[in-house]
Amino acid sequence: MYRSIIHEESENGWRLKQVIIPANENTGFSVPGVFAPYCYQIVFEKKK
Repeated sequence: MYRSIIHEESENGWRLKQVIIPANENTGFSVPGVFAPYCYQIVFEKKK
């Protein structure tokens, strides 16, 4: 899912800048000691 979003936006002239995992995000269902983020924030940039 995320990979297709990144490819689609790059075709529209956007460049991937950063992928962020929110610090206060619930990790959802995971085994103790295993980090499994619930969501990501994808940051793009575009030159004018």
